[in-house]
Amino acid sequence: MVGFSLLVGTDLTKPHIAKIHFFFFLQHEYTFLMYLTPDWEANNYGETAFFEEVLTKDGTPFPPGKQQYEWIASVRPRYGRIVIFRGIIPHSARPPSPGFSGARYTFACKVSATSFPGSHLYLERTLETRIR
Repeated sequence: MVGFSLLVGTDLTKPHIAKIHFFFFLQHEYTFLMYLTPDWEANNYGETAFFEEVLTKDGTPFPPGKQQYEWIASVRPRYGRIVIFRGIIPHSARPPSPGFSGARYTFACKVSATSFPGSHLYLERTLETRIR
Protein backbone atom coordinates (compact mmCIF):
# COMPACT_ATOMS: atom_id res chain seq x y z
CA MET A 1 0.00 0.00 0.00
CA VAL A 2 1.47 3.34 -1.04
CA GLY A 3 0.15 6.75 -0.11
CA PHE A 4 0.92 10.45 -0.13
CA SER A 5 -0.02 12.61 2.80
CA LEU A 6 -0.54 16.35 3.03
CA LEU A 7 -1.15 18.12 6.35
CA VAL A 8 -1.93 21.79 6.89
CA GLY A 9 -2.12 23.77 10.12
CA THR A 10 -5.88 23.35 10.53
CA ASP A 11 -5.84 19.53 10.34
CA LEU A 12 -6.75 17.50 13.42
CA THR A 13 -4.87 14.28 14.05
CA LYS A 14 -5.00 11.53 16.66
CA PRO A 15 -2.88 8.50 17.53
CA HIS A 16 -3.64 5.40 15.54
CA ILE A 17 -2.13 2.11 14.50
CA ALA A 18 -2.21 0.65 11.03
CA LYS A 19 -5.83 -0.05 10.10
CA ILE A 20 -5.45 -3.81 9.82
CA HIS A 21 -7.50 -5.40 12.63
CA PHE A 22 -5.73 -8.75 12.68
CA PHE A 23 -2.88 -8.68 15.20
CA PHE A 24 -0.93 -11.45 13.47
CA PHE A 25 -0.63 -9.37 10.31
CA LEU A 26 0.19 -6.17 12.21
CA GLN A 27 3.22 -7.82 13.75
CA HIS A 28 4.64 -8.24 10.27
CA GLU A 29 3.69 -4.87 8.79
CA TYR A 30 6.01 -1.89 8.64
CA THR A 31 5.42 1.73 7.67
CA PHE A 32 8.02 3.58 5.62
CA LEU A 33 7.74 7.40 5.70
CA MET A 34 9.78 9.88 3.70
CA TYR A 35 9.44 13.60 4.42
CA LEU A 36 9.16 15.65 1.22
CA THR A 37 8.83 19.30 2.24
CA PRO A 38 12.08 21.15 1.48
CA ASP A 39 13.40 23.79 3.88
CA TRP A 40 11.23 22.59 6.79
CA GLU A 41 11.99 24.46 10.03
CA ALA A 42 11.63 23.04 13.56
CA ASN A 43 9.18 25.80 14.58
CA ASN A 44 6.77 24.56 11.86
CA TYR A 45 6.05 21.48 14.04
CA GLY A 46 4.64 18.60 11.95
CA GLU A 47 6.48 15.84 13.83
CA THR A 48 5.50 12.21 13.61
CA ALA A 49 4.77 11.31 17.24
CA PHE A 50 4.89 7.79 18.67
CA PHE A 51 2.82 6.65 21.63
CA GLU A 52 2.26 3.79 24.01
CA GLU A 53 -1.32 2.84 24.78
CA VAL A 54 -2.28 3.38 28.45
CA LEU A 55 -4.12 0.43 29.96
CA THR A 56 -6.86 0.37 32.59
CA LYS A 57 -6.03 -0.53 36.22
CA ASP A 58 -6.75 -4.19 35.47
CA GLY A 59 -4.29 -4.17 32.53
CA THR A 60 -6.81 -4.18 29.69
CA PRO A 61 -7.15 -1.60 26.91
CA PHE A 62 -9.75 1.13 27.18
CA PRO A 63 -12.79 0.56 24.90
CA PRO A 64 -12.66 1.79 21.28
CA GLY A 65 -13.00 5.56 21.10
CA LYS A 66 -11.84 5.96 24.72
CA GLN A 67 -8.21 4.88 24.29
CA GLN A 68 -5.55 6.84 26.13
CA TYR A 69 -1.96 7.26 24.97
CA GLU A 70 1.33 8.35 26.47
CA TRP A 71 3.84 10.11 24.21
CA ILE A 72 7.17 8.29 23.93
CA ALA A 73 9.07 9.92 21.01
CA SER A 74 8.80 12.20 17.98
CA VAL A 75 10.60 12.52 14.67
CA ARG A 76 10.96 16.00 13.20
CA PRO A 77 10.32 16.32 9.47
CA ARG A 78 13.44 16.98 7.45
CA TYR A 79 13.56 16.83 3.67
CA GLY A 80 14.61 13.34 2.58
CA ARG A 81 14.52 11.87 6.10
CA ILE A 82 13.19 8.32 6.22
CA VAL A 83 11.44 6.71 9.19
CA ILE A 84 10.54 3.01 9.34
CA PHE A 85 8.42 1.56 12.16
CA ARG A 86 6.21 -1.42 12.94
CA GLY A 87 2.50 -1.10 12.19
CA ILE A 88 1.51 -1.97 15.75
CA ILE A 89 3.09 1.21 17.17
CA PRO A 90 0.46 3.92 17.79
CA HIS A 91 1.53 7.06 15.94
CA SER A 92 0.21 10.39 14.72
CA ALA A 93 1.34 13.17 12.43
CA ARG A 94 1.32 16.45 14.33
CA PRO A 95 -0.12 19.20 12.11
CA PRO A 96 2.07 22.14 11.11
CA SER A 97 2.02 25.31 13.15
CA PRO A 98 -1.09 27.45 12.53
CA GLY A 99 1.27 30.25 11.45
CA PHE A 100 2.77 28.09 8.70
CA SER A 101 0.96 28.74 5.40
CA GLY A 102 2.38 25.77 3.51
CA ALA A 103 1.86 22.04 3.91
CA ARG A 104 3.77 19.05 5.28
CA TYR A 105 4.23 16.42 2.58
CA THR A 106 5.14 12.79 3.20
CA PHE A 107 5.37 9.68 1.09
CA ALA A 108 4.09 6.63 2.99
CA CYS A 109 4.44 2.98 2.10
CA LYS A 110 3.11 0.02 4.08
CA VAL A 111 5.34 -3.03 3.76
CA SER A 112 4.06 -6.46 4.73
CA ALA A 113 5.19 -10.09 4.59
CA THR A 114 1.99 -10.95 2.67
CA SER A 115 -0.42 -9.10 0.38
CA PHE A 116 -3.36 -9.56 2.79
CA PRO A 117 -2.86 -6.40 4.92
CA GLY A 118 -2.57 -4.16 1.88
CA SER A 119 -5.59 -5.73 0.20
CA HIS A 120 -7.62 -5.41 3.42
CA LEU A 121 -6.63 -1.76 3.89
CA TYR A 122 -7.40 -0.93 0.25
CA LEU A 123 -10.85 -2.53 0.56
CA GLU A 124 -11.54 -0.75 3.87
CA ARG A 125 -10.60 2.67 2.44
CA THR A 126 -12.61 2.04 -0.73
CA LEU A 127 -15.69 1.21 1.35
CA GLU A 128 -15.18 4.26 3.59
CA THR A 129 -15.01 6.52 0.53
CA ARG A 130 -18.19 5.09 -0.99
CA ILE A 131 -20.15 5.30 2.26
CA ARG A 132 -19.50 9.04 2.68
